[in-house]
Amino acid sequence: DMFQTLYLGVSAFRLARLEDDKAREWVDIGREALSKYQTWVKYSEWNWQNKMNLLEAESHACEGEMEIAKIKFQASIDSARKHRFVHEEGLASELFGMYLEENGNVDEAKQQYALARSCYQKWGAFALADRLLKSTVS
Repeated sequence: DMFQTLYLGVSAFRLARLEDDKAREWVDIGREALSKYQTWVKYSEWNWQNKMNLLEAESHACEGEMEIAKIKFQASIDSARKHRFVHEEGLASELFGMYLEENGNVDEAKQQYALARSCYQKWGAFALADRLLKSTVS
């Protein structure tokens, strides 16, 4: 399932940054998901580009490549917006905010969280937007 692959990949890359003892295993799982999206995007760029960019952003974040990760997060957000995947624009914005916050960029993180909340509200996921409001930097 393509969406399960996306969430598995994103989760694996995030866990790789949190669990030092299993980081390499998680990165391998994330890279496998990314590899699948690199193939799928060839068949339907408009549908899979934002998801591939999000996985690439998380991959670069694991490697400590901050500037490339930021570019890829923004590319994911832009692609999702362009193709009207408002829920995936919200997800990419939320994950970008988390990445920025983890790296001490609190003001930029707040901006991304606000964008994510707006996307989730447009999508009708009010509980998700509210959860994000309560759990983000103040």
